[in-house]
Amino acid sequence: MTINRVALYDVDSKIPNLALMKLSAYHRANGDHTELYRPLVHSTYSKVYASKVFLYSSAPYLTETMEKGGTGFDLTTKLPPEVEELVPDYSLYGYPHSIGFTMRGCRFRCKFCVVPEKEGKPEGSNTIPEIWTNRESRFVVLLDNDFFGQARWRERIEEIRDLSQ
Repeated sequence: MTINRVALYDVDSKIPNLALMKLSAYHRANGDHTELYRPLVHSTYSKVYASKVFLYSSAPYLTETMEKGGTGFDLTTKLPPEVEELVPDYSLYGYPHSIGFTMRGCRFRCKFCVVPEKEGKPEGSNTIPEIWTNRESRFVVLLDNDFFGQARWRERIEEIRDLSQ
């Protein structure tokens, strides 16, 4: 069995990139080696994913052979469902906390923001127990754009209260 070397290029995230961590989990489950992208060893990778959050960010090491995704590249690319549902591989960044969304979309239409165009109206996605997979940490980082815009925000608050006891 050949082990593929898969690189994950985080162009501009200020916190660990959730999509890249899920891609890492997917590839590791399939026996591949994953790591954050190192341009000097580009030729040793079987596959490279690049993720960019912001349109204005420069991506100095981007090549045509990379699989690109994220709002900074386009608003339509999404992870396949079998990848989206995975628990993120936090070891990719050595990150000690859990990260996730309890909802996607937004009810506001701020002029500077692409979330309503990309994700639509607010819709629930995950519960707090589904996100809080890194139980060694008491911190959960929610990436929700409009937490109180989702119909089940009270349930999410109750989950936080229940789990914090």
